Amino acid sequence: PRVPAPLHPAPQTNTPTKPERLKNSPAETRVEGGGLVIEKALFGQLVSTSTVATSDEDTLVIDVTMPLQCLVHKSALILHAGAKSHLVGFYDPCPDEPKRLWCRYRFQGRLHETTIDDEAELKIPKRKDCLPGY
Repeated sequence: PRVPAPLHPAPQTNTPTKPERLKNSPAETRVEGGGLVIEKALFGQLVSTSTVATSDEDTLVIDVTMPLQCLVHKSALILHAGAKSHLVGFYDPCPDEPKRLWCRYRFQGRLHETTIDDEAELKIPKRKDCLPGY
Protein backbone atom coordinates (compact mmCIF):
# COMPACT_ATOMS: atom_id res chain seq x y z
CA PRO A 1 0.00 0.00 0.00
CA ARG A 2 1.08 3.46 -0.87
CA VAL A 3 1.28 6.11 1.90
CA PRO A 4 -0.34 9.40 0.89
CA ALA A 5 1.76 12.54 0.97
CA PRO A 6 0.99 14.90 3.87
CA LEU A 7 -1.48 17.66 3.05
CA HIS A 8 0.72 20.30 4.67
CA PRO A 9 4.42 19.47 4.48
CA ALA A 10 6.56 20.63 7.39
CA PRO A 11 7.93 24.10 6.74
CA GLN A 12 11.58 24.34 5.89
CA THR A 13 13.34 26.61 8.38
CA ASN A 14 16.89 27.72 8.80
CA THR A 15 16.73 27.89 12.59
CA PRO A 16 20.23 28.44 13.95
CA THR A 17 21.64 26.02 16.46
CA LYS A 18 21.49 27.03 20.11
CA PRO A 19 25.11 28.34 20.31
CA GLU A 20 24.50 30.49 17.22
CA ARG A 21 21.34 31.96 18.76
CA LEU A 22 23.17 32.78 21.99
CA LYS A 23 26.09 34.25 20.10
CA ASN A 24 23.86 36.90 18.57
CA SER A 25 21.69 37.53 21.63
CA PRO A 26 20.93 41.11 22.79
CA ALA A 27 22.99 40.56 25.98
CA GLU A 28 26.00 39.44 23.93
CA THR A 29 25.61 42.53 21.73
CA ARG A 30 25.44 44.82 24.81
CA VAL A 31 28.65 43.33 26.25
CA GLU A 32 30.57 43.53 22.98
CA GLY A 33 29.29 47.03 22.20
CA GLY A 34 30.04 48.43 25.66
CA GLY A 35 26.36 48.81 26.52
CA LEU A 36 24.77 48.64 29.96
CA VAL A 37 24.96 45.18 31.55
CA ILE A 38 23.63 44.53 35.05
CA GLU A 39 26.15 42.19 36.66
CA LYS A 40 24.45 41.85 40.06
CA ALA A 41 21.54 43.56 41.78
CA LEU A 42 20.10 42.96 45.25
CA PHE A 43 16.97 44.35 46.88
CA GLY A 44 15.93 44.29 50.53
CA GLN A 45 17.66 44.86 53.87
CA LEU A 46 21.24 45.33 52.79
CA VAL A 47 23.82 45.06 55.56
CA SER A 48 26.65 46.55 53.51
CA THR A 49 26.66 48.60 50.35
CA SER A 50 30.42 48.78 49.97
CA THR A 51 32.18 46.94 47.19
CA VAL A 52 30.20 43.74 47.81
CA ALA A 53 26.64 43.89 49.06
CA THR A 54 25.90 41.15 51.54
CA SER A 55 23.14 39.94 53.76
CA ASP A 56 23.23 37.99 57.00
CA GLU A 57 20.83 35.27 58.13
CA ASP A 58 18.52 37.73 59.90
CA THR A 59 17.95 39.95 56.85
CA LEU A 60 15.99 39.38 53.72
CA VAL A 61 17.47 40.18 50.33
CA ILE A 62 16.43 39.04 46.86
CA ASP A 63 18.47 38.85 43.69
CA VAL A 64 16.93 41.15 41.07
CA THR A 65 19.71 41.00 38.48
CA MET A 66 17.60 39.56 35.66
CA PRO A 67 14.51 41.73 36.28
CA LEU A 68 16.69 44.87 36.12
CA GLN A 69 18.52 43.71 32.99
CA CYS A 70 15.16 43.19 31.32
CA LEU A 71 14.28 46.83 32.05
CA VAL A 72 17.41 48.18 30.30
CA HIS A 73 16.49 50.08 27.14
CA LYS A 74 19.05 51.58 24.77
CA SER A 75 21.85 51.14 27.34
CA ALA A 76 19.97 53.05 30.04
CA LEU A 77 17.92 52.06 33.04
CA ILE A 78 15.42 54.46 34.59
CA LEU A 79 13.30 53.49 37.58
CA HIS A 80 10.95 56.22 38.70
CA ALA A 81 10.56 57.15 42.35
CA GLY A 82 8.32 54.74 44.24
CA ALA A 83 8.34 51.31 45.82
CA LYS A 84 10.43 48.88 43.75
CA SER A 85 8.52 45.83 45.04
CA HIS A 86 5.83 46.59 42.44
CA LEU A 87 8.22 46.08 39.51
CA VAL A 88 7.98 42.88 37.49
CA GLY A 89 10.29 40.28 39.02
CA PHE A 90 10.48 42.05 42.39
CA TYR A 91 8.60 41.43 45.63
CA ASP A 92 8.84 42.77 49.16
CA PRO A 93 11.25 40.46 51.02
CA CYS A 94 10.78 42.31 54.32
CA PRO A 95 7.37 44.02 54.67
CA ASP A 96 7.25 47.13 56.85
CA GLU A 97 11.07 47.36 56.90
CA PRO A 98 13.29 49.87 55.06
CA LYS A 99 14.74 48.48 51.85
CA ARG A 100 17.53 49.45 49.48
CA LEU A 101 18.48 48.51 45.94
CA TRP A 102 22.16 47.81 45.23
CA CYS A 103 23.34 47.41 41.67
CA ARG A 104 26.71 46.54 40.13
CA TYR A 105 26.81 47.17 36.41
CA ARG A 106 29.25 47.43 33.55
CA PHE A 107 29.09 50.24 31.02
CA GLN A 108 31.64 50.88 28.27
CA GLY A 109 33.83 48.19 29.80
CA ARG A 110 33.98 49.92 33.20
CA LEU A 111 32.55 48.55 36.44
CA HIS A 112 30.06 50.73 38.35
CA GLU A 113 28.09 50.42 41.60
CA THR A 114 25.21 52.33 43.08
CA THR A 115 22.80 52.00 46.00
CA ILE A 116 19.46 53.76 46.40
CA ASP A 117 16.67 53.76 48.94
CA ASP A 118 13.53 51.86 47.93
CA GLU A 119 11.47 54.95 47.12
CA ALA A 120 14.27 56.80 45.26
CA GLU A 121 14.64 57.23 41.51
CA LEU A 122 17.38 55.29 39.71
CA LYS A 123 18.99 56.51 36.49
CA ILE A 124 22.03 54.65 35.21
CA PRO A 125 24.67 54.73 33.85
CA LYS A 126 26.32 57.59 35.73
CA ARG A 127 29.99 58.59 35.74
CA LYS A 128 29.96 59.06 39.51
CA ASP A 129 29.14 55.35 39.97
CA CYS A 130 32.38 54.23 38.25
CA LEU A 131 34.63 52.26 40.62
CA PRO A 132 38.25 53.42 40.97
CA GLY A 133 40.63 51.38 38.86
CA TYR A 134 37.99 50.41 36.33
